[in-house]
Amino acid sequence: MLDMNCPDVDLVTELQLRSWARENFLPADERSNSLHPIVLNEMRLKDVELEKMQRGRLMDLSYVPLVPSGYHFAHAGHPVQGEPKTSHRPADVTSGFLG
Repeated sequence: MLDMNCPDVDLVTELQLRSWARENFLPADERSNSLHPIVLNEMRLKDVELEKMQRGRLMDLSYVPLVPSGYHFAHAGHPVQGEPKTSHRPADVTSGFLG
């Protein structure tokens, strides 16, 4: 999480700066470039998060469910077939192999 552009900032200070950036978020066109680089980085990250959330909302609005028609059909069953076809061996064929 440490910003490579600010090696003199310790972890606690960085977390404080990131927290401040989230609490005092400004849109990109209202930001000053004189803010600390970590603050600017965190605000850019929040820009990306907001963009993803907005895109997700637009996707939700683009879904239009279909109205149920109320038509239900019961199709007729399959025709009944006769007995299953099987092959039977005559008894004398099996005795021929043994003897």
